[in-house]
Amino acid sequence: ELEFEYDIKSSDFYLPILSIQPLVENAIKHGVSKKRGGGKVTLSSYEDDENYIITIKDTGVGYDTLNTELDDSKSHIGLENVKDRLESRVEGKLVMESEIGVGTTATVYIPKKELLWKS
Repeated sequence: ELEFEYDIKSSDFYLPILSIQPLVENAIKHGVSKKRGGGKVTLSSYEDDENYIITIKDTGVGYDTLNTELDDSKSHIGLENVKDRLESRVEGKLVMESEIGVGTTATVYIPKKELLWKS
């Protein structure tokens, strides 16, 4: 059972190709689909004075962020590719937060162009 919700408040910014799709896929595949009864994935975007912010939040199983390393035996190439793409193309960053039994939130920060031109 999957519920999907959009909350798009800002959309006038450049987003590198394949930056969000892997995050949504992970939310479904590794979060919601592993939770008994399913759950919800929310895709939202908004902006503050410095950044455009995109969040992908799921109510799935979550994971232990302290004891789960990206270089363990599982393949995390999708997340690494997203991080690299964001950093190299828009000087952005990806922040992952999770709590077991509650879910995971992936937050993408894309600096506003004016700030990049000033640096």
